[in-house]
Amino acid sequence: MDESIRILIVEDVRTDAELAEREIHKTLQACVFRRVETREDYLAALETFQPDLIISDYHLPRFDGLTALKLALERAPLTPVIIWTGSINEDTAVECMKAGATNYVIKEHIKRLGPAVVHALEEQQLRQERFWAEEALRESEERYRTVSELTSDFAYALRIEPDGSFTPEWMTEAFSRITGYDLDASMDGRAAWMSILHPGDGAVAFQHLQANLSGKTHVAEYRIVDKSGQVHWVRDYGRPIWDATQNRVTRVIGAAQDITERRQAEEAVRQLNAELEQRVRERTAQLEAANQELETANARLEALGRVKDEFVSNVSHELRTPLANFKLYLGLLALRPEKYDTYVATLERETTRLTNLVEGLLVLSRLDQNRQTLNLTSLDLNALIREYVTDRSSLAESKGLTLVFNPETALPAVQADPNLLGQALSILLTNAFNYTPAGGRVTVSAQARHFDGRQWLGFSLSDTGPGIAPEEQAELFTRFFRGKAGRESGVPGTGLGLAIVKEIVERHHGRVAVESEGVPGKGATFSIWLPA
Repeated sequence: MDESIRILIVEDVRTDAELAEREIHKTLQACVFRRVETREDYLAALETFQPDLIISDYHLPRFDGLTALKLALERAPLTPVIIWTGSINEDTAVECMKAGATNYVIKEHIKRLGPAVVHALEEQQLRQERFWAEEALRESEERYRTVSELTSDFAYALRIEPDGSFTPEWMTEAFSRITGYDLDASMDGRAAWMSILHPGDGAVAFQHLQANLSGKTHVAEYRIVDKSGQVHWVRDYGRPIWDATQNRVTRVIGAAQDITERRQAEEAVRQLNAELEQRVRERTAQLEAANQELETANARLEALGRVKDEFVSNVSHELRTPLANFKLYLGLLALRPEKYDTYVATLERETTRLTNLVEGLLVLSRLDQNRQTLNLTSLDLNALIREYVTDRSSLAESKGLTLVFNPETALPAVQADPNLLGQALSILLTNAFNYTPAGGRVTVSAQARHFDGRQWLGFSLSDTGPGIAPEEQAELFTRFFRGKAGRESGVPGTGLGLAIVKEIVERHHGRVAVESEGVPGKGATFSIWLPA
């Protein structure tokens, strides 16, 4: 017997359908698929293929997902329908769900398709079981009504004594068949009744008896336990016979019907409804989470779009200036060849600026894609810092700055890539030189600290420049971000340097931090820490 799950895909792009099939096969192996793209083929497939699940694209050239959904609800109302599309907004998604779709999936998030199919099939199974349970309940009630019109499961008559005790006058044979007990007129009716009554229904049965003894016709539903221990639900209809001469009820005639099947069906429906409601709550929560995720993703895409636009603007600006100078000085070189050395020196500086910009972008790209190899060695931080400070001393002196190095005595070696860590130090030195006015001081200090339960090694770099405003510090390591000091100083830059520093340090599982009061003259301190 073929137990494969039949999935009908309404899609005009064959490759999209094949991608969906492969994704579903990751969670469900036993599946057969059929693809259609027109209304005629779709209606024919509903009749001949008889799908267990329908996945429909929202937009098709000659058909659409909402029409497919409406036709499915008319022709195969128990078959779940998942709407999937290349793009869908929240209003459209809500419209689909209100129209009866089981779920919706964006093609960009195709990995959700497999779980969505599983959830849809589970909910379909619950709906099918509830349908069967409701059908069973309807059939049971119909049988009950039919039997009630003809006869009862068992009938009885009780003789009521003046003290309220009672004994059975007679009972139909069905009582013995249902309960397994035989009653006769010599038995204590109350004791016999209590012996078969379910312990949990004593209050209901007692109220029923008291209503009969007070002269009221009464109907109650309660449970009895037969001789084998099986529980039966009965609907007991009791009619009192009033003796005016004695001014009391002297007899009760009644009929009890076994409604066990009906109560079981009701309980099954209740449980299925509770389970389905729980599933609905879960799916609602999942949809709300998905909507939140979609909103977050949209916000992230908008932010990325703004970053891209800013990036293009920044890079275009940085490229425009050296390129304009190239054009200008090449023209001047042709007009005034006697100034060859001066003009060539300017062109070399512009070439260096362009090279630095491109190199910065390439470094970030390599770090992002994990293509930058991390060559860890046992590194002496004092030696690395001393080398860079020595090499930059002349540059600092030419800018009127004092460059100081404070080594840390007995500093252990650290596992690090000397080229990458040196690049991070070089970027911090360059920034300090660019933003510290003449007469200022730049200090580099090697250091060791113990925090967060472990040893850390690193260095700090302090300057006496304009400082960094506290409100800017959270974004300082964001790509392309330039603070107020950078924008107003006229110092060229793209906002990539500190982003590169952050990426390099994080590749070493380290930390980078900045401290500054934002007060001119007090400058800023950047610290890099690597695990020992």
